[in-house]
Amino acid sequence: MAKNQDNEIEFVEALARILLEKGLTEIRYARTRGEFDNISLRLSNKATELSERAARTGGGAKELATVSQEFAEQPADTSGITRDPEGHPGVVTAPMVGTVYLQPEPDAAQFVEIGRTVAKGDTVVIIEAMKTMNHIPAPVAGVVSRIMVENRSIVEYGAPMLIIE
Repeated sequence: MAKNQDNEIEFVEALARILLEKGLTEIRYARTRGEFDNISLRLSNKATELSERAARTGGGAKELATVSQEFAEQPADTSGITRDPEGHPGVVTAPMVGTVYLQPEPDAAQFVEIGRTVAKGDTVVIIEAMKTMNHIPAPVAGVVSRIMVENRSIVEYGAPMLIIE
């Protein structure tokens, strides 16, 4: 599963590079897994959309030029594009191969959620390996900023599962 997660992260990073290189303003990506995998992708350039709308409504070029200038002046946020989870000091990696559980039982709340503060030693996930439930503690105290595994997914040894800032 970690290999698939790596491939998906690389795919999203490639989409982000396309966004920046092509001057797009929005990329929407959704993937549904199940018996039949589905991928939905929407690319958008607000300036192009505004241009088309201006042409339909008789809007002037001055309005379009103003909007285009606003887009050009906005700095691109690339802070999350190249972040390597394996090199992050707060990454929680799988200490074994097994099935990861984000909650103690099916109807219970998750151990952690993005934005939640955890203390060092708090259980953040459970990994089931060889019919044994292994509680995985937070190695550091902080705020959970990223969860990279899905409930009941298979993790490999050393796979990044979440990041604590």
